Amino acid sequence: MNSPSQTKKVIIDVNLQTKEKVYEAYMPFLMKGGLYIISKTPYEMNDFIFIRLKLPNEETILPIVCQVAWLKPARESKYGIGLQFTEANEPAKNKIENLLAGLLNSDRPTDTM
Repeated sequence: MNSPSQTKKVIIDVNLQTKEKVYEAYMPFLMKGGLYIISKTPYEMNDFIFIRLKLPNEETILPIVCQVAWLKPARESKYGIGLQFTEANEPAKNKIENLLAGLLNSDRPTDTM
């Protein structure tokens, strides 16, 4: 396991322009909430990622500190990383879940499944 001093620290701008894109990216099965980001950049488990999230119909950009919690193999479609929110990002999780009210238990596929 990497120590915090060994992990990458990067910033990613994430613009989810529609409610459907938010649904496809959101990872509600992570206890603190999280997002799946499609990326060809290699990351490792526990890398810290700072994202600036823009949600549909919102003027405010949400700053969110995340940690890589899941890696989707490059051989699969939509290769990317699962980012788990940190404790400090409860407002972002709540905002996303309010936006997705009624959709979280849907059988529609997401980017992770």
